[in-house]
Amino acid sequence: MDSRGEYQGAIAIVGVACQFPGARDPAEFHDLTVSGLRMFRPISGPSGRMPRGALLDGWDAGSIDKLAAETTALALADAGLRSAELRDVRTRAGLILASSVPEVAETACDGFGVDLLAAGSPTMANVSSLHAVIAACDALSGGDLDIAIAGGAELGIDLEWLAKQAAEGNLGTREMRVYDADPLGLLPGDGCGVVVLTRAADARAAGIPVYAEIAGWAPIPGSPDGAPTAMLSAYQQAQVGPADIHLIEGHGAGTVAGDEAELAVLARLRRGGAVGTKRAATAALGAVSASIGHARAAAGVASLIKTVTAMVAGTIPPGTRRPRPHLLIESGDALLRLPPDPEPWPDGTRLAAVNSFATTDPASDGVHLVLRREPNRRAGQGRHRREALAAVQRTQPDGQEADSDPPPDQSSPVPTRQREPAGPAAIFALCGAEPTAIAATLDAIAGSATELTDADLRDLARHLATTAQRAAGRGTPLRMTVTATAPRHLAVRAQRAAQLLRSGGPRTAMTLEPGISISASTSGNVVLVFPGLAASSTAEHAALLAGSMDRMRTLDQLGVNAAAAVGYGFGDLAGLVWAGCLPAAEAARLAALRGQVLRGCSARRTATARVGADVALAGRLARLNGLHITAYETADSQLLAGPALRIRDLASRAARAGVAVEVLPARSAVYSPAMASCTAPWRSVLAGTPFAPPRRRLFSTVTGQLVTAAEDIAGLLASQLTQPVLFVPAITLAAADADLLVIAGPDHDLSLASMASAASGVPAIRMPAAHSDAAAHHAEAIAALFAVGAIADLTPFLTAPPATSATADHIPGSQTSTDIGSADDTAILPVSWLVPAARDGEPADGQNWVGCGTTVRSAIEGFSELESVRAVPSPVAAACRPGCLDAA
Repeated sequence: MDSRGEYQGAIAIVGVACQFPGARDPAEFHDLTVSGLRMFRPISGPSGRMPRGALLDGWDAGSIDKLAAETTALALADAGLRSAELRDVRTRAGLILASSVPEVAETACDGFGVDLLAAGSPTMANVSSLHAVIAACDALSGGDLDIAIAGGAELGIDLEWLAKQAAEGNLGTREMRVYDADPLGLLPGDGCGVVVLTRAADARAAGIPVYAEIAGWAPIPGSPDGAPTAMLSAYQQAQVGPADIHLIEGHGAGTVAGDEAELAVLARLRRGGAVGTKRAATAALGAVSASIGHARAAAGVASLIKTVTAMVAGTIPPGTRRPRPHLLIESGDALLRLPPDPEPWPDGTRLAAVNSFATTDPASDGVHLVLRREPNRRAGQGRHRREALAAVQRTQPDGQEADSDPPPDQSSPVPTRQREPAGPAAIFALCGAEPTAIAATLDAIAGSATELTDADLRDLARHLATTAQRAAGRGTPLRMTVTATAPRHLAVRAQRAAQLLRSGGPRTAMTLEPGISISASTSGNVVLVFPGLAASSTAEHAALLAGSMDRMRTLDQLGVNAAAAVGYGFGDLAGLVWAGCLPAAEAARLAALRGQVLRGCSARRTATARVGADVALAGRLARLNGLHITAYETADSQLLAGPALRIRDLASRAARAGVAVEVLPARSAVYSPAMASCTAPWRSVLAGTPFAPPRRRLFSTVTGQLVTAAEDIAGLLASQLTQPVLFVPAITLAAADADLLVIAGPDHDLSLASMASAASGVPAIRMPAAHSDAAAHHAEAIAALFAVGAIADLTPFLTAPPATSATADHIPGSQTSTDIGSADDTAILPVSWLVPAARDGEPADGQNWVGCGTTVRSAIEGFSELESVRAVPSPVAAACRPGCLDAA
């Protein structure tokens, strides 16, 4: 990147970072925009007004320098750049960050060792992040820079700005109705977004993964008359027409004049108007301001990052979800539509536009960008390769989780409105001594939940978690949780939980319902159950073991210390790893070899069936049909195996006798004498493996007993092939003192959770895979583990950082007081919620970065380690890292 002279062509976005309300990185930001969450909460406004705003948790207004520096470091790390590369004399790098706070960009430049970008329009570039972006594009296109860093940062509510908007009639009070027939006004927001840019030709030559290309850009005048012509110049530069655009991300002022002016200009552009372009197809329209408010200098870069991540993920986000769209949209005159739900991006090159015309200052210029992303290629072998933060959502057509990876170019399936609620799940916890007191709190929550916004839900979950942790620390006997993804969802489940408590609730046991966990006098005693009914293929054995290892790691990260474990058949191998008898790598080798042994010597045309009968009846059916009992699962369910023809005969005979029979997919008669020919080769494989004595309590389903230090583990595994699975005696002993069973592995065919619960009388939950998209199921598992006492503190698992100081006991204007210090610690929550106190204190990490100095903490310690620090698993995290989808 050391060439000079005039450059033509697109500008590549090679690094992205952001921190906006409800989102700590681009992946979470994409989740937020696709889910349509709204992050508004009450704030103090001018003249005693109480408007709502979208605020960035964990930061106070004096920390904007740190916020900008940290986000810049994250963007540079995402681009694969290091401090030394920026300081290389052969690399010309510049930075420009827009902010209402003076010298934010200058402070960042000092720390990262780059030049302050001299923008052509310095005034606009200092207060508008999209103007900063096009200034960076001009510098790259003109050959003045090789790397440009641009963005915007705003933190804290500017009362003077609010007063100005209120005086002009622009300020709303509760929600933003963007592109609505009856807009209510704008709401403030804050946050920070930064992009790293370079010439697209240079990025391709260096093999650098690219999020998207800025193919055309143009400033547009504040006057509507010349705006369409100015916009058209961006399309001419990009060599595409307005008719080709799939998505337009608008400014979305949320005011009568602002939305009217923007939609009128877009309509003229889309229809062709005086400039004579061809008639366009209807394009999707959105505005991130509907979710996070108007973030002033950071508003434009928020729109840009929302659009770029949507292009990478291949998902067009829903529109602003207004029940009554603006007349220009509803009539079709604007050739724009507000998608009610997320949509898959059309095949081929993805084209989008970002528009900032008709800002809150009509006299100011706007910006129009044309973005392009080519179909994913399997190249991307450049010097800056990124690792995926998490796997793309994996689901089967029936909604079951898949353990195999999708192709690299596969986008996440798009949620539909029928799969409501679609947002991330929150956990609401209550602890106390009296069920009636907790039920009363749940009544209050159920009655006010529908009035809460998405931001209110997060605040409520955070407050309850802090209160519940304090109460649980005092040994309160009753613990309960509710998980919900939307206000209406919370209202329904809170009401149901209150009914359960009033009907008697648990006294010495645990009650589990979807999204509800209630326990009384539990000690946190958890038993793991590893699934193991694998068929004969090597891939199935490997996938089953890998799934169990995945759950083990997740439980370790959650801090869950299980008291015992049981492996169902092949699950004994995972149990041996958990007990410390076998390294995970050696277990994987044995799993692969076991599959090979079974494939090579298994009896042909065999099958397995589950019969709904007790042991005596199952034994008679086995003898009559020449079959073997291969597993004792519960008092009323056993597995039988043998020749496939006899299994079919069993099914027909049992049906006539009124006995339920389910033929399973497994095609081998494993755990029966039919596998005798496999014992010798399997034993020879095991002979080369040293097994350590168990360090944890593991119960074997070969013997139905505890595995002791004197046990011949190799002999157990060898005899396992021909011996029935003694699941009932093993789980009965393991769960004798258990409060909860956790199915720690894939559980598609067995319904092992219900089986284990039926065999032991202990409730069971299924732990989802770490890569699963089922965020609600993750929350439900964590909530159940907290309710039973296996997790002591919920705050690490909340969707927002905890507040650093107590919330006020009374909220002006609310109808209820917050009873934090009651004897039962069951707080009565108000409908309205104050800004978290963390905004008035130090940042979440406790460091004081106000006036962070010329080095900006050594440019955030070289910023190369921040990627791993800030990585947060997300269903679309992989899709929001271009290297993941572009890599081979």
